[in-house]
This record gives sequence, structure tokens and C-alpha cells, in this order.
Amino acid sequence: MKINYPALYGIAAGLFVLFDAIWLGAIAKKLYATELKGLMTNNVKWGAAVLFYLVFIAGLLYFVVGPALKADSSSSLVFAVH
Repeated sequence: MKINYPALYGIAAGLFVLFDAIWLGAIAKKLYATELKGLMTNNVKWGAAVLFYLVFIAGLLYFVVGPALKADSSSSLVFAVH
């Protein structure tokens, strides 16, 4: 099976942005504010955040998703982008 990595990357990036926006913006906002108040800053370091997600998603696709698709492990992944 040929894997369309750019399409998978786009889907993964979109899902990460969506889930992190929900998690950081709504669900865990108060938890982080109370538990990590001494470590938090009001100035988001966007360059570091973008770099982290670019590398993290690439690693996830290369080391997890790609091998699972090549092994045709349908129990690990529900879909594949063609």
C-alpha cells in the first residue's frame, strides 16, 4: 500500500490544532492556571510551539502511523488516506 504522507500530515495537523485548542482553551485552562501558575507565562512562544508540532507530527507519522499502515494493522488505525 502506498501511503500518502502529505495528506496524513495535513489531517494529523488539523486534528492536533483542533484538540489542543479545545484542551488548552477550555478543558484544562483552570487546571493549568492553578497547578502551574509559577511556570506559566502570558506570552506564547509561537515559534517553539509550531516547531514542536511540526516535528512531533512528523515523528508520529514516521514511527507509528506509517509502520501500522505498512503492516496493514487495521486494529491500530481505522483509516488510511489514499
